Amino acid sequence: MLTRLGLTFKGVKDPRARRGQRHPLGAMLTLLVQALAVGRRVLRRAEALGEDLLREGTAPEGLRRPVSDTTLDRLLGSLEPEGLEQEVYQDEQGQEYWYPYALRASLTSSAAHPVLDQKLLEGKQGEATAFPELFKRVVDKSGRHFEYVTVDAGMTSAANARVVRQAGKHYLMALEENFHRLHDKAWVVLAVAPVKVRVRERVKGEWVERELRGVDMPPEEDFPGARQLVWVRQQRTRDGGLPKVETRLFLTSMPSGHLSAEQLLTLVRRHWGIENGPNWTADVVLEEDSASPSLRGNAPLVLSWLRVLAYNVLALVRTHLPARDGRPPSFARTMEVLYQGLLGLAVLPESLATLA
Repeated sequence: MLTRLGLTFKGVKDPRARRGQRHPLGAMLTLLVQALAVGRRVLRRAEALGEDLLREGTAPEGLRRPVSDTTLDRLLGSLEPEGLEQEVYQDEQGQEYWYPYALRASLTSSAAHPVLDQKLLEGKQGEATAFPELFKRVVDKSGRHFEYVTVDAGMTSAANARVVRQAGKHYLMALEENFHRLHDKAWVVLAVAPVKVRVRERVKGEWVERELRGVDMPPEEDFPGARQLVWVRQQRTRDGGLPKVETRLFLTSMPSGHLSAEQLLTLVRRHWGIENGPNWTADVVLEEDSASPSLRGNAPLVLSWLRVLAYNVLALVRTHLPARDGRPPSFARTMEVLYQGLLGLAVLPESLATLA
């Protein structure tokens, strides 16, 4: 199921001695990704999944016999993060994080919101300074696939704006109170600006109304490449309830008219989709911030990368399954279908045939 997704793990150095190797490294790492993708987040359950796959003849290539949870635990603890493009981070007492912070890049124009790359951090305060390195890697690998870069307020800075523009991309950066003067000025000028577009739709039993305003960047402001200030207001109302209103400000390098108001609002909505895509799925579905299958050695860092791969597989499969009531199937249902597909007990959609 994963072979044609490029999960060969050839760049990962095998820490084991040649003598006594019973299982190929790539097969074991593939099994771990499969286990995470179908909700087997305890190593004993990953071992059981391997047994199921071997029984059905659908085990990862090269896997000839069951892999014990002890073997998987030892592998995760001894595996060097090099090849998974990571470094080991420690806290002030020298203890390894079991839940490392991660700055992730997601392709929001795709319905699956795949994660293109990530960089582990010592804390959220490192996002702004980590952005240039991660952005360069993403541009080098996937730059042809995107033109616009959206970032949360934690990464909004003149330096990062300059990096994006030097790469020939346009940015849309969230603007919050940390930019005191510019933030206050944006509120003043946008409060009286006309609404350029307003959309209203029914979502999960609520009426959601979104509207966008935009003005040219004041000429006295010197922020690299900035051409517009943008105001997006979202109001959610459930029948019989009080409305919940959220307003966010952005600054962008796109001049007025570069995108229509409708397209600019879509770009903002796509950015918000990161929370409901990679971030929410990692936290709630893959339980990233509540437990770790292994705490041995480098395991938490290695698992962070394997979890990203598992999310990408799960999200891709989900986008190819039939919608229900106009919405994608739940992740729980997707996990069930993927599990059945891995065992060869269910026929996956023809659109996923090239992945089999």
